[in-house]
Amino acid sequence: LQTLSLDGNHLSLLPEELGGLSQLNSLGLSFNNFSHIPLVLERLCAVDKLAMAGNRVENLELSTLVRMVHLRNIDLRLNGLRCIKCETPDPLNHVTQLDLRDNCLDSLDLNSVCNLETLNCQRNQLGTLTLSGFTLRMLLIGSNRLTTVNIYPVPNQLTHMDLS
Repeated sequence: LQTLSLDGNHLSLLPEELGGLSQLNSLGLSFNNFSHIPLVLERLCAVDKLAMAGNRVENLELSTLVRMVHLRNIDLRLNGLRCIKCETPDPLNHVTQLDLRDNCLDSLDLNSVCNLETLNCQRNQLGTLTLSGFTLRMLLIGSNRLTTVNIYPVPNQLTHMDLS
């Protein structure tokens, strides 16, 4: 099994046996009742795409994702996210695409996500945004309340940016 879509159910946890799906590379958990990213993903070492739009993830600790080194593309739209924090000095090297659209974020520091290529975070309440520009190619942050955007180093690979 390479793709598993469990979208649109009432799930709030996953069985540990799911960790045995060694070739699973795409997991769809959108529109369920998850309040956090399931820890069984640490064992799903081939999953590089996680779709969790429309769940109940209000707080995200980036150190959880540090241990899930296979994840590249994460979709957390429509979760009511209020806080994303990083309490570990370890960089988040593997995530390249992050979708945080339509949440409740008022500030966002993703400096530790050092290989981020695409960030979608439209329609939040962002006043400040801090990012690493090493690999940034697309930045979509329209419909926020931005007063400060910090991107360092200069994003030399940036091809598309929407601050409207």
